[in-house]
Amino acid sequence: MDRRALYPIAMKIGIVVDHLRMGGAERVALDQAYQLSDDGHVVALAQFAGIANKSNPNYLTGELEDILSRGIKLLDFSGGHLHQLSSTLSWLKKYEPELLIVHSLRAAVIIKIAKFLIKKNIYMTVSIHQLPELSAPIQRYKRFLYAQSADRLFACSLAMQEQWRKETTKYFFSRILFRKKIELVRNGVYLARIRSVSNYDQNSLDLKGDDFQLRVISLGRNVAWKRADILVDSFESVFDKGAHLLIMRPEKNDELEDLLSSKFGESVKFMYGKTISDLIINSGDVHLYPTDSGRHSQSSINLIEMSCLGIPSLVSPGGGQGWPELLKIGLIVEVNWKEIHSVKRAITTSANSQFSSVLSEVRELLSIKRNISEHLGFLKTNV
Repeated sequence: MDRRALYPIAMKIGIVVDHLRMGGAERVALDQAYQLSDDGHVVALAQFAGIANKSNPNYLTGELEDILSRGIKLLDFSGGHLHQLSSTLSWLKKYEPELLIVHSLRAAVIIKIAKFLIKKNIYMTVSIHQLPELSAPIQRYKRFLYAQSADRLFACSLAMQEQWRKETTKYFFSRILFRKKIELVRNGVYLARIRSVSNYDQNSLDLKGDDFQLRVISLGRNVAWKRADILVDSFESVFDKGAHLLIMRPEKNDELEDLLSSKFGESVKFMYGKTISDLIINSGDVHLYPTDSGRHSQSSINLIEMSCLGIPSLVSPGGGQGWPELLKIGLIVEVNWKEIHSVKRAITTSANSQFSSVLSEVRELLSIKRNISEHLGFLKTNV
């Protein structure tokens, strides 16, 4: 029997994260919760490692009302391991979810123990959001070991899947210990929070050539591997064209702001603690996403969000391989940041490109619904 017949109206689904501070994994978890709630499921969202609050940039600050209005239950299990285990045991007994979607390896281990203790066969998917190479060797092997607690293990980018497979099969002992197969399930976005281009004046968006205002946009956290120095050089290459620069960050970076303000003056605007929902798009927008390794950007939510708005993204070589569909139509463009003349040409060409005719197909491709369907795949296979 297909288990969907047992749950014709709604299922109880738990989504687990370390916290809800601003970041890619946290954004995916919230988008999953929104979509599942819209689809009629009963959703609980649990934080295992420190509840987000107003003292740090977090999604709860701007989206708490959206979360609660949907009936999504917020839970805080932060504390020591024993407290987390006790809280998990109580939650699983009382809530009795049919599915757990987990974005934290440490939480996955605690849930696995709790399931064993209460003898409940609750299906659990675990998503990996960090490349193995970004962890120290000991931490890396801990992550491989923790991942064995999953019923299904997902990588959100091709690079992540390939690295995971390579590292877990490198040695004889790793092939014995780390047998869990990792599947590729690309991220997506909850489209209702991404402004539809139809909400804007389409005439102004279609206006190109000499009549549009070139604007370079930089999104994301203040981390070293998202190269601020490359961003500065790239924007400087088009500064003489009257371009503007918009910096959107979860929190303020005084050093970066001082540098950009002293160099480009009023041509730079800063937005802190805001999300893509606060962005008003222009006809000449282009998004720059330079990284040390292009493959880091394959799972970037920023690239997906901008594509849903019809804004092209320039990325490092290899950075678009996770989304060949977007590479093909030009919403993602790979550039060699060292060749500044090529960068300048790519910025102006991309800003002049028009994607309104393919936006509906792009948004369907990038919808979080596709991601969720993989997590719900156990309904077909685990009967």
